[in-house]
Amino acid sequence: METQTYQTDTYDTDVLIVGAGPVGLMAACELARCGISCRIIEKARQRSRLSRAIIVQPRTLEILALLGLERTFLQKGFLSQGLNVGFTDARKNDQTTSVDFHYVDTRFPYLLFLPQDETEELLEAYLSARGITVERGVTWQRCITEQTCVTSQALLADGQTASIRSRYLIACDGSHSDVRTHLGIPFLGKNLPLTFFLCDAYVESGYVKGHLFTYAMPRGLGIIIPLREYVRFVALDYAKQEQQHTDELTLEEMQDSLDALLPRKIELREPRWLGRFGVAERQATHYRSGRVFLAGDAAHVHTPAGGQGMNVGLQDAYNLAWKLALVLKAQAPGMLLETYQEERHRIGTQIERFTGALFRNFLLKNRWLKALRNVAIHTLVPLPAMQRRLGASMAEIRVNYRFSQLSRQQRDAHLSHKAAQAGDRVPDIELASVEEPELWLYSHLRTAPAYTLLIFVSILQLRQEGDASQLAHSLEQVRQQYSATIQPSIVIDEGLPEGLPAEIPTFVDQKHHLRDKLGVRHQSVLLIRPDAYVAFHTQGWDWDKLAPLFQPWVSQEDRLLSQKTAYPLDHAVR
Repeated sequence: METQTYQTDTYDTDVLIVGAGPVGLMAACELARCGISCRIIEKARQRSRLSRAIIVQPRTLEILALLGLERTFLQKGFLSQGLNVGFTDARKNDQTTSVDFHYVDTRFPYLLFLPQDETEELLEAYLSARGITVERGVTWQRCITEQTCVTSQALLADGQTASIRSRYLIACDGSHSDVRTHLGIPFLGKNLPLTFFLCDAYVESGYVKGHLFTYAMPRGLGIIIPLREYVRFVALDYAKQEQQHTDELTLEEMQDSLDALLPRKIELREPRWLGRFGVAERQATHYRSGRVFLAGDAAHVHTPAGGQGMNVGLQDAYNLAWKLALVLKAQAPGMLLETYQEERHRIGTQIERFTGALFRNFLLKNRWLKALRNVAIHTLVPLPAMQRRLGASMAEIRVNYRFSQLSRQQRDAHLSHKAAQAGDRVPDIELASVEEPELWLYSHLRTAPAYTLLIFVSILQLRQEGDASQLAHSLEQVRQQYSATIQPSIVIDEGLPEGLPAEIPTFVDQKHHLRDKLGVRHQSVLLIRPDAYVAFHTQGWDWDKLAPLFQPWVSQEDRLLSQKTAYPLDHAVR
């Protein structure tokens, strides 16, 4: 189905995206899915064939499921059930402690290892199917931000300059962001005085691919990450810190470092990529300047510990894109865009602290501190509670927005302490219906025009009450006022949906996952955001109580749009 867009008047495009790495491509994918016109420009003339970021976390797979891309990614990558960590001062001691992701409460309890160039290829194919082509060899130079638009100047591949007028601009142009520098947004933090070695290579027979392995040795760190065709090796060798990041790395140097940093020898052959790199911990003071937004490495960088970097950026992009889409279509108030800074800046700070703590634990040099660390790791990490906590933190499914002003305003103090509150993540729950005995909640969420209104009904209690008129009235109000934005759905605990509105999609919580994981009960009402976080969760079907809860999320103009949905969603991903 061809994506439909609306009239952009005097603008060249609604959104200009600078940078066609994974973050920029993700932003473009969600905008395109929502029918928003966008252009994506990239300085490089060709897509890089280097693997670079390769770890795709479970929460990112959930975001991909909202685009309908999860199967495509899983078919391309290498799945790992977790990671192994070895802290030892004796090379012959190959004992490690595992963090197993099967404890993580997600439909995707594993790590996906996929080279970044393949991630970009898959996202770019999604865009191409929707008529959007990355404009390569185009260098963004400067912009003028006005009250209603952003006018950018760019140098085209043929050497000519062009002016691009957009309603918004998203800077996804990396840690050395030209956009961020031009706007004068401080990028606070520090570069760490460390040089890492990286090698993608084939290995001699005898090495069995499995988990990600990290070894802390007296001479530094050795990391092994399996991919489908080859293996990624990363080394931090204290004995070789005198070189510059730009110096050439030889296979012999890499082999020598790995021989010292791994508990057993792994012979490298046919290297696909050899290089050095440095790391930094920095964050932009703010992610928005007028109509310009920062996302991904343009907004934050941190150590590679835990494989968080690209994943945080992809979630930045998705968080921002759905909000821009609703505001551009006059279906949400402009203030909704303020939540991007509030939500994602704090998450960026949390991730920097988390990865920094992990990284510094690996780099301990005091032998007493190392001994204490080793005992704590080997004793505490295997405990199920710690496995769940560590796995969920690395998987990024513990990320929530309860702290935001809007979530605090919409928190319902009358809910049980186990109930999902505004700002909490909604997991991909298995449901059932008459038409589909097995289906996943996210596959339903992605068919919504934007939000999904989930109403939980106990069939037994409904029969005892004998009247669903209040529910029917509220559903009719949603249909009349917000049909262009909100898809109402009913979930029952058992049986058949007798006595319920036939025109509303109805599902069965056959495994009690909705009840157990979200704490719902009879007459629970949840508004779920496009990124699968709770907008609000309350109890009762009284429309007078429900109506004010919608106001921060939907525009009053949506009432007019609901008479005729002007900008349909691209449903090709169903």
